[in-house]
Amino acid sequence: MRSRGWEIAQKTQVWMEVGGYLLAAPLNVYLILCLLKSGLLHGNLKIMLINLSVTCIAFAWSRLIFHFDVFLQQAGFGPDNIACRKVQSISRLFYDSSCYMIAVSMFLVTTERAVATYFPKSYEQQRGIRKVTLAISFLRIRVASEEKLKMAALYIIRTEFTHIFSIFYQSVIFQWTLILCISIITFVQFKVTVDSCDPSTAPPSTSILYVHDLQQLVLAGIGAVGVILAGCFLTALLYFNIKRRKACDIGKLNLRYQYSENIATIRFLMPVTLIYSLVLSLVVMFFVLYHIERHSKDMDIVKLNVYEQGASSCGAWFGLLYPLICFLMHRPIRDKVEKDFSAISCAKKSSRPPARSTVIKSVSGDSLCFNNETSIYFDHLNVYWNSHPNAARQKNMKREPGRCRVFGRKKVDSSYTRSPSPTGVLTEVQ
Repeated sequence: MRSRGWEIAQKTQVWMEVGGYLLAAPLNVYLILCLLKSGLLHGNLKIMLINLSVTCIAFAWSRLIFHFDVFLQQAGFGPDNIACRKVQSISRLFYDSSCYMIAVSMFLVTTERAVATYFPKSYEQQRGIRKVTLAISFLRIRVASEEKLKMAALYIIRTEFTHIFSIFYQSVIFQWTLILCISIITFVQFKVTVDSCDPSTAPPSTSILYVHDLQQLVLAGIGAVGVILAGCFLTALLYFNIKRRKACDIGKLNLRYQYSENIATIRFLMPVTLIYSLVLSLVVMFFVLYHIERHSKDMDIVKLNVYEQGASSCGAWFGLLYPLICFLMHRPIRDKVEKDFSAISCAKKSSRPPARSTVIKSVSGDSLCFNNETSIYFDHLNVYWNSHPNAARQKNMKREPGRCRVFGRKKVDSSYTRSPSPTGVLTEVQ
């Protein structure tokens, strides 16, 4: 009965993981489209966030293919031994590569913000890799004498460090190639081998966790501590940028803008780092339980599968929460999401302002009805003026005799006329 409960827990975890990956994959695809069109992000950071989304997609598909092959195995297709199924081995390879790439991406995101903080002018204003400038710099080293070699090296460090950093940062293909090579080496070294494909010789799992659980536990623990330290480092960078922005005077508006952009970007990255640290903490917890059960006297295979499945399903929650955080925390991405889904939203907000109840009141403060309100309003106004005479107003309205109505000049009697004299002087004739 106890083993039956663990089997139900394993199946529940499988379906929850599959559902999480089915939701995470399209969300990350849409996030890539939003990142390609969004602004207020540096090119290097945008590339790394896109690479992180691609990694989450690869992670999801590797697990979905793995579960689909397990379903085919249970249905009777192919050998009934997981060590002899090539599809599961390939999915395991891409699964391990995706785990490594996510860790590398989170580390590079932190270092990218550190470089943007300490080199705000030369880094934030950069929009590409100046390969020609780098070539000229290396030529300077070749033609320089030994006395000037140190000076040339310092020149490159000061002026071209951010561009050298960008070359590594934007070489995503190189990163994937390196990660795949490491994954292949570890997969070949720790591969689970069997003498035959008979179902009786099938191992409980083909993962590296089953072969070297302590090694995986140590790596996961180091990763969790590293991500927590990265979060603390981002907090320190946030405080440093705020302090520097306050120190900028009015003559450094461009530098002040760069610090403001750094602050907004760091505040956007901190929830992503927090979620990743929580996910890694859960993975470490499952690895500890796996290690304890793996080396116990009465080892239960179902419990091992539950713990391993729980550690693998943590990637689904990170792949699901990461795009949601980007949609909520980054303003340009949030605006694009609202623009894209406003046309198909059932609760679409009207562009016209809400209707307001109009109440017409008289001068005395009485509310007027809406039946012939114009005449009623002026009738009330007439009653008010007649019942509250103003002596000063009536005195000012009385016009003195001999004054013009408009300009207040004296009236000219009609009996007096002006005619030109022979000498050219105007004379009055009565």
